[in-house]
Amino acid sequence: MVIRHQASVMAVHSTSGGLSNAPTNINRIQVSDIKTMVFASVLYAVTWLPNYTYVFVLSLYPNPQLHDSGYYASVFIAFLYICINLLSMLTSSIQSKKFCYE
Repeated sequence: MVIRHQASVMAVHSTSGGLSNAPTNINRIQVSDIKTMVFASVLYAVTWLPNYTYVFVLSLYPNPQLHDSGYYASVFIAFLYICINLLSMLTSSIQSKKFCYE
């Protein structure tokens, strides 16, 4: 009885083209993951650059006339990366799951 049920399910998949969508779903997931990695890399570079620049200027000039508010602003921008990256990874994960179950 179970073998007949499995055979009928497999027959439905092979005739309706249900399994032929698997390679396109895998390609969609790969492209989505690559886009997410590129986005995360660019976002990291853009958000941490002010902080690295500020620290670099501090290392060049031991007694700079820079305000602490600039440092705090650069750290705030850098920490925004953590929040934005988390949200982008979550949405990417949701999209990947959606592609898997199509």
